[in-house]
Amino acid sequence: MLIPAPDENATTAITAQPRTLTDRPGGPHRVSPDGKWVAYVTRVEGVLELWVAACPSFTDHRKIASGAVGPRWRGDSKELISVSEDRGLMSVDMKPGPAFQFTPPKPLLNPDGAQINGASNYAVTSDGQRFLMRVSAPASAVGEQIYVVLNWPNLLLN
Repeated sequence: MLIPAPDENATTAITAQPRTLTDRPGGPHRVSPDGKWVAYVTRVEGVLELWVAACPSFTDHRKIASGAVGPRWRGDSKELISVSEDRGLMSVDMKPGPAFQFTPPKPLLNPDGAQINGASNYAVTSDGQRFLMRVSAPASAVGEQIYVVLNWPNLLLN
């Protein structure tokens, strides 16, 4: 795993020996902005699970939620946001301190028509206050026409 070095425009390995987080398939892996934790998704007996491990030691693994994908960290590393298979965006508060502590996942938002079923279908600002996601158009909007006028400046001259 590589992360940018703070004062140089280069990358430095954060561990001398690559380590395996899990022997199960999954992904993606997201390192917290403070570099202390890595969130990852793995599949256990057909169920997706969200885990967090200490970084770079990977010695302290904790299961955060079942049925969750697409982890994203808030910019201060105090909140982990993920997508629940049935409840939309979920939030887990990370408690500061030497030991790894977190709150149970709580529903954050689940807008009608949102297509946030994967890791690449949403983004969150670093302060955790705004989200960008795909949303289906309402049924009333289907079939509405859009008009595009080409070369409209020339129409002004006539």
